[in-house]
Amino acid sequence: MNLYVLRYSGIFVSGHYDMEAHRQQLTVLFISPDALISLEKEDEHYLGKYIIIGPGELHRIEIEAPKAILIAFDRNSTTARALKKKYISENGIGIIAETLLEPLETELGLLMNDDCTIEEAGQIHDEIVNLLLHGNRHYKNEIDPRIALTLQHLQRLPDFSLTISDLSKMINLSPGRLSHLFTGQVGISLRHYLLWQKLTRAIQIIIQGKSFTEAAHEAGFSDSAHLSRTFRTVFGSNLLYFFKNYVNSRFIQVKTEKF
Repeated sequence: MNLYVLRYSGIFVSGHYDMEAHRQQLTVLFISPDALISLEKEDEHYLGKYIIIGPGELHRIEIEAPKAILIAFDRNSTTARALKKKYISENGIGIIAETLLEPLETELGLLMNDDCTIEEAGQIHDEIVNLLLHGNRHYKNEIDPRIALTLQHLQRLPDFSLTISDLSKMINLSPGRLSHLFTGQVGISLRHYLLWQKLTRAIQIIIQGKSFTEAAHEAGFSDSAHLSRTFRTVFGSNLLYFFKNYVNSRFIQVKTEKF
């Protein structure tokens, strides 16, 4: 299995999903080009190759394909809210027409390949979102130079310890204006962006062979329990269980967005 951690989402690529009934705190898009997804929610049963599930919905899912893609979006991101508004019905489930992602058939195949790089996975993720929300895989949201500078400042800090007040002084914007502009440009609030980046940093440190405690402290979490709770909240998985079979860097790939 490969995990790619992006700006406000994570991509899992694995085979034969068979999950017991559960809830997740994220908006989740399942993509299975080669086999139907079977999803059960209460007394309802859904079949489709592309299914999106809202946060907090109790469901059970099964996919018998050799490989399938799961994209988990932070529920507070503008992308998750837009996907929910456009595709998810009142019952918390959405079946997406197969024709919508047909232009990305080759790219989806690449994403399910173990040789897919972090950069390629990030590009394919963006093209999936662009097609679903804008009907154009090449849609581009230009980043304001002030937000690009903010992101550069944040990337220089290993523990992402700057406050909004600190950043606003560096960028010469009021804290309120910076927060509003950041959310509009990046697609997630500054607070949630920092959380994702801290989690990305912790995963990178664990992959390097350090303990959960060391990773937690170096990434800016109070302790390993805080890191574990955050990991479960974001990815809906136990941190220890997720990493216990870790063998090499091909198992997990991590991407930090650059602007």
